[in-house]
Amino acid sequence: MASRFLRERLDGLADEPRPGVSRTITDAQVKCVVVHPLKETRAGEMHWSKRELAKVVGISPASVLRIWHAFGLQP
Repeated sequence: MASRFLRERLDGLADEPRPGVSRTITDAQVKCVVVHPLKETRAGEMHWSKRELAKVVGISPASVLRIWHAFGLQP
């Protein structure tokens, strides 16, 4: 009986679609946020601001900041 109980509990851990809003930022946009500042420097600037990079990529500045934090990057 214990093994049947354990098996039913483990079946509940299956990865199924979850409710909520689907992802709107593509992998290509994430890659651009991470790679673009490394490839191009702006004239007279040492680093990219989240607002300027957001304009180039086409996402919000808050999204740029979240991606930077996720990858451990700093402006």
